[in-house]
Amino acid sequence: METLQELRSAQERETLLAQMQARKSAPAIREVYTKAIVQHADGFLTDADCLAITEAFELRLKEIGEAKTVAQRVPDLAERWREEARSRFKPHIRKKMPEDRAACMKRRRKLAASGYMPADLAEQFSTGHQAVLAIIAQEVGKLGTCRLVIEKIGALAGVCHATVRRAIARGVEAGLLFVQDRPVRGGLNLSNVVTITNTHWLGWIKHRFMKKRPLAAVQESIKKLAKSLFQNVFSTKCNPTPYKLNLEGNRLAADCSFSISYGDFKPSTLHNTLAPDKNPAWAFE
Repeated sequence: METLQELRSAQERETLLAQMQARKSAPAIREVYTKAIVQHADGFLTDADCLAITEAFELRLKEIGEAKTVAQRVPDLAERWREEARSRFKPHIRKKMPEDRAACMKRRRKLAASGYMPADLAEQFSTGHQAVLAIIAQEVGKLGTCRLVIEKIGALAGVCHATVRRAIARGVEAGLLFVQDRPVRGGLNLSNVVTITNTHWLGWIKHRFMKKRPLAAVQESIKKLAKSLFQNVFSTKCNPTPYKLNLEGNRLAADCSFSISYGDFKPSTLHNTLAPDKNPAWAFE
């Protein structure tokens, strides 16, 4: 006569076998088998019942493994598809990029690789930022300053207006650009005036546009900008000595003395503020 423990073990065995037959995947079947091993270790299953569950587990895994491919599950359908050279799965076709977006990408890559900035300066900026700075360099080479609106610069460079703002801000932080705001009271503000203050970059632009136009417009714009800037910010008296042209470096040297209400303003302060490079090209009229 069976004991109470054997009856409980047989009942638990039937429950586990039913759960194992209901599972359709190998991980789920292994989970049921793990549960059976734990119950056997706790004494709820006898050795004979645990052995029966193990045999059922191996048989069930074999049944699942034999029909794991499409050809084995539906052989007739697989044979017909094989003759028609088709697949059950839809082909993965990558969505094509819109033409306008592809054109913008090509435009900004072309501008970034056009050589409007020296390599040691260009390595600090991304491709989109280099395209924005290339547009600014083109305007500076032609007119001396860049007075284009942000949307116009973004359209020419193939970037959004947020990228234009970030590129200009990065240029100001790096000491390459100076931005002059032109607010209009009671009306729409005028576009900002962006000027290049880095002499190394200015020399690069000079050689870039040497055949088209000399750099006199750039130097004249820088002189006027620096003069108006310090006249608005400080109370200054500038008495520059006659400047001379350095033929070797193609740079202008001037000696100005400033009288400021809170102290003496030295030319070195002017150089460090607007032109961090050595031997900046500044002269006042």
